[in-house]
Amino acid sequence: LRLRRGLEALFTVLVVVIILLLLRSCGGAGRSVVLEPDYAAIDIDENAVPMAEPEQEEAPLVKQGGGSVTISFQDDITYSPSTGQVSLFYQNPRASTHNVVAQVILVRGQNEYLLAQSGILEPGYQVTALRAVDGAPTVSAGGYNGKLRLLFYDTQSGERAMVDTDIPCTVTVIP
Repeated sequence: LRLRRGLEALFTVLVVVIILLLLRSCGGAGRSVVLEPDYAAIDIDENAVPMAEPEQEEAPLVKQGGGSVTISFQDDITYSPSTGQVSLFYQNPRASTHNVVAQVILVRGQNEYLLAQSGILEPGYQVTALRAVDGAPTVSAGGYNGKLRLLFYDTQSGERAMVDTDIPCTVTVIP
């Protein structure tokens, strides 16, 4: 009888521990999660402007299911919380075969916080300014570790490509 009660108590403790671990892993343990769209935003980014390219470089011919991506960027980004403007430099050269959505992410330890996200940047377009997203993290003036995350999408179907790019960057917050 004593052995049975001991086993029941042990079983109860194990069940509670398993439930707590499941709740913690499903709830993200307080981590902020940056969701990335499976299909590109419907709208072309309002801040996208055609690139001034010396040659009218055309996208390379690729086989079905393939692609080519060319990127041009600067890894210094500036954010003004008072205006909500994020200043950056990203180009999706005409030689690319994919549309791009650019995200600016602040990194603190294992946590990532979405600061800004572009709409679609088609091949041959660039962006130098984005608006901070609603719910952007509150930050004070100074330098922060960040990522310029590039999400690639098929130009016809809008389906997300299998490869994305994370570029380490510095986000300088100005008053």
